[in-house]
Amino acid sequence: VGIGNLDTKAFITGATIDKNSGDASDIDVTALNQTDLISASGSAALSTAKTDNKPSAGIAGAVAYSFMDNDTQAWLDGVTDGHAGDVTVQALSGGSIVDLGLGLAYNKNSDQKSGSVAGSFSIGTASNSTTADIRNSTLTAADDTAQVNVTSYDHTDIGAGGGAFAIGGSKGVGIGVTYTDIGNTNTAGVHGSTLDGFGDTSVQSLNAARIASA
Repeated sequence: VGIGNLDTKAFITGATIDKNSGDASDIDVTALNQTDLISASGSAALSTAKTDNKPSAGIAGAVAYSFMDNDTQAWLDGVTDGHAGDVTVQALSGGSIVDLGLGLAYNKNSDQKSGSVAGSFSIGTASNSTTADIRNSTLTAADDTAQVNVTSYDHTDIGAGGGAFAIGGSKGVGIGVTYTDIGNTNTAGVHGSTLDGFGDTSVQSLNAARIASA
C-alpha cells in the first residue's frame, strides 16, 4: 500500500514590492511537487500432501494499492507593485503510481477433489489539485516588455498490472484485476486584480495524464 497526501504551497500575500532603485522588480512564485509511489505484492500457495480423496486446495491472493491526493498551490494575494518586471506564478505537479500484484497457487494432487485458486488485484488512483492564481492585486509594469505568466501544470502517470497463476489439481482458477482512475483538478486564473502596462499576459492550465494497465 502506498499513499501520498502532500501539500505544497508558495505565495506572497498582503505585500508591497518596491526595489527603491528605479529598476523593475521581477516576481517569481513557484510551487513544485513531484511524488512517486510504487506498490508491489505477491503471494504463493503450495499443496503437496496426499489426501486419499479428501478435498485439497492451494489458494493464493495478492493486493497492490496506491492512492495519491496532493495539493499544489501558488498565488499572489493583495500584492501591490508599481514598477513590476516579469511576473511569474507557477504551480507544477508531477507524479507516478506503479502497482504490481502477482498470485501463484500450485496443488500437486490431481484427484477430483483437489484444486488451485489464485488472484491478484492492482489498484491505483489519483485525485490531485493544482492551482495557480493572482488575487486582489495591483501590478503596474515598469515598461511594455514586462510579462505576466500564470501557469498550472499537472503530469500524472499511473501504471498497474496483475497476474494470477493456478497450477495443478483437477480444477484451477486464476483471476487478475487492475483498476486505475485519475480525477485531478487543474486551474489557473486572475481574480479581482489590475494588471496595467504589461506587454503580454498569459494564463494557462495544462494537464498531461497517462494510464497504462494490464
